[in-house]
Amino acid sequence: MEKGTCILLVVHGSKHPDARSSASRFEAELGAAGLPAPARLCFLRMSEPQLPESMEAAAREGFRRLLVVPLFVFPGQHLVEEIPDLVRAFRAAHPAVHVEVGPALGENRAFVGWLRDWLTERVAAPATREP
Repeated sequence: MEKGTCILLVVHGSKHPDARSSASRFEAELGAAGLPAPARLCFLRMSEPQLPESMEAAAREGFRRLLVVPLFVFPGQHLVEEIPDLVRAFRAAHPAVHVEVGPALGENRAFVGWLRDWLTERVAAPATREP
C-alpha cells in the first residue's frame, strides 16, 4: 500500500549507552507532539538503524516521500557530503520516492531563537558547579 510522507530524523550516533536512550526519548517526545507524519530516528554511524537502512525500510513500507532531517547544528561534512551521497544512492535505486533533505539546525531562525531564550534564562539563573 502506498503511503505519504515519512520523517527520518538523522543523528550522528554514539557508542555511549546514554546517547541511544536520549535519542529514543527525543523520538518518543516528537511522536507524542503530534507531528504531521510518522517520524523515525536513524543514525549515520555507530548505532542502528542507519540512514540507508531507514530509507530502504520506509520505501518497502510504501512511503513515497521521505523528509530527511539532519539534527546537526552546522553544515559540516555530514550535511555537505555524507548525507547527500547516501540520498543520491537511494534515489538512483528508488526513483519513485521523493527525498528532501532539511538544513542544518543553525540555519533555522526558530532554533536560533530557542538558543537565545535558553541562554538568556541560564545567564539570569544562579550559577551551579555541576557540569
